[in-house]
Amino acid sequence: MKRLAILGGVAFLVPAAAISAGRDSAHTLGRGKAAVGLEQEVVTGRRFETLHWSTQADPVFITEDLRWKTKRTYRTMAVVRYGLLDSVDLSALIGRARPGFEGAGSFDYQDPDHYTGRSRIRWRGEYGTVFGAGFHSVFRMGDRWLWGMNGQYLTHRNSYHTRLSCDVYSGYDTLIEQNSLSRMLTGKPVYSEWHAAPFVGAETGTFTSYVGIRYSQGLFTVREEDVVLRLFSSESETKRFRTRRPFGAYARIERRISPSWKASLDGRLINERALSFGMQAAF
Repeated sequence: MKRLAILGGVAFLVPAAAISAGRDSAHTLGRGKAAVGLEQEVVTGRRFETLHWSTQADPVFITEDLRWKTKRTYRTMAVVRYGLLDSVDLSALIGRARPGFEGAGSFDYQDPDHYTGRSRIRWRGEYGTVFGAGFHSVFRMGDRWLWGMNGQYLTHRNSYHTRLSCDVYSGYDTLIEQNSLSRMLTGKPVYSEWHAAPFVGAETGTFTSYVGIRYSQGLFTVREEDVVLRLFSSESETKRFRTRRPFGAYARIERRISPSWKASLDGRLINERALSFGMQAAF
């Protein structure tokens, strides 16, 4: 996170000479124009809805509530943009993503004695391919003010190293057992996310700043065969963790380095904590 912030600061504060001639626009490319770019982002603190599940095979009955959140997800993406209209750009992205998640749960176990427990889970992902697509539209309100909207969908499938710690208590809240397990998952769970974000902005010299509201949803899909969750049943089961708090705030600042080159730095708050940095070259 610190290295990313330093890199973004250097791009804005170090004077840069013009690199090549191009269209004099810091907002959209213009109809029929294209650009390529590179983006780096890190995301943490995104929470998911509590998942409740139960398993029963007489005389055993287990119920559990599991809570998830992101524990640093890194994405490095190459982006290709194309100007569909003068004020609307389309984009496609491909890159590498390394996600991380952590969870905490509470469970109730009857066999026929009554036990309770608490679990802690960490999943550290391997790098996997991320795909996505999006749009970016900007419209003018006078000489300085801007308004618009952007949206994006992305998805990635990753392998995970997982670590589980579990404390088991008797019906009298007496700790009777502690266990831990580390292993590589047998499959590749999928994370998908989309967002739509209206914004307003203002130009100041070579800088353009934006603030907006971001509506986003994420879905983490874990199949039974990915983690061998099956305990007593031969039936296949898929668990889906959906993100909470869809609304968040974001701010973005862009610097036009030359008619063709620009750099951007943005942050997101409330429903997640994220920082991203990007460079773009138009041609």
